[in-house]
Amino acid sequence: GGQVDTCIFQYVFQCNQTNPKPVCDSSFVNYLERKAGANCCWDIRTINPNGNTFTRIEAFVSNGSFSSSQANTGGGFLISNQGPNRFTIRHNSGFIPAGNFSPAGFCMNSGTGPHILVLRYYYNLPGGQTDSCSFSFSFLCQTPPPPPPQGSCCDSLKSVSLTTKGNAQDCCFDLLAQSTKAGCFSKICVTSSSGVLTGV
Repeated sequence: GGQVDTCIFQYVFQCNQTNPKPVCDSSFVNYLERKAGANCCWDIRTINPNGNTFTRIEAFVSNGSFSSSQANTGGGFLISNQGPNRFTIRHNSGFIPAGNFSPAGFCMNSGTGPHILVLRYYYNLPGGQTDSCSFSFSFLCQTPPPPPPQGSCCDSLKSVSLTTKGNAQDCCFDLLAQSTKAGCFSKICVTSSSGVLTGV
């Protein structure tokens, strides 16, 4: 009698949301810079184009352990240590800032290498999930050469000379060497580019 009815269809689905920022692309750069004059100490260098994105940096080293870690407190960074081979870096603003900077540095306990350092920059996703950008570095700790002695030993040699001994035709000489510094030399080696040394 002129009535109208409807057919109803119901669908349940969820749209997967993704982070709109390409946070881990090639514009995000990390590298290690060796500290001059230090044995196996490094600064972490970051070129981060993503402001208000990363909440923390986790550093983990395999095949070795940290002897120390130092945050760039002047830049607002803080460090918390989770053991001999792991520490976390945060910024007092709540996010790792954008820009070119060093958030922290570290020194390694010497040992056989190579050492592998992994840096993970964590950021939040919708729905309470987290993800990270990961960087891996392999390096060796090489012991620097010992410092030179106070004053050069060679500078302490006042004279090194050959003086003729006997007749000139005999081709005999005395080797004279005088040093003003004790404990420098253990022996003197004499070689000849031609002929044979005799009667030494």
